[in-house]
Amino acid sequence: MFVAILIAILVYYAWQLVRVLLELKKEIIFPVTTEDMASIRKHPQKPNKEPTYQGQKNGIIMYSLMFLYVFLMFFFITFFYPEPFFTTYLLVMLPFLFSRDILRLFAVVNDGILCGARFISWKNIKSYKLVKIDVNHKFYGHDKEVNDQYELKIKTKFFSHYCIITSQATQDRLLALFHNKGIEHEDAEVADGGNSVEKNYSH
Repeated sequence: MFVAILIAILVYYAWQLVRVLLELKKEIIFPVTTEDMASIRKHPQKPNKEPTYQGQKNGIIMYSLMFLYVFLMFFFITFFYPEPFFTTYLLVMLPFLFSRDILRLFAVVNDGILCGARFISWKNIKSYKLVKIDVNHKFYGHDKEVNDQYELKIKTKFFSHYCIITSQATQDRLLALFHNKGIEHEDAEVADGGNSVEKNYSH
């Protein structure tokens, strides 16, 4: 039973990469300008790569090699390792905890959002919120362009995804897309200290 669950996890992560690759072939709605491309980040110290196969090539290769390593180790432990322990499998699966941020990617397509190595369909997004990157925020101090800007958190049923926005104009354009799709801001009061900030993007 446990092995079957792990196989299902392997299939899930393989499908995640395949879905991202399929969506990259489609029209990118956002970002489409140089300013927006430079103002969206998955990593606080590094700008994103272009939302194309060529731009994401290194990340795709790294994800594929990581998946191959996990698959081969899983196969070896299952069939050749004498009495494998539960913790042994967990150690093998550990790289998947960091897999979603391997791709420095954030883009909006017709069907949803590409965020790192994940595709999030519009129907699965529950809400979003903006968090000020102040001195108490984990990203503060990584890069001066990130300080005092905003982290956008996208909430789904089970997970939370994020990107960093370093331009007010880019933030306005992106959240206008959210508004047009009926994605609501998570209810919160405007406050300092890294709390969420609500703005009106109705047009």
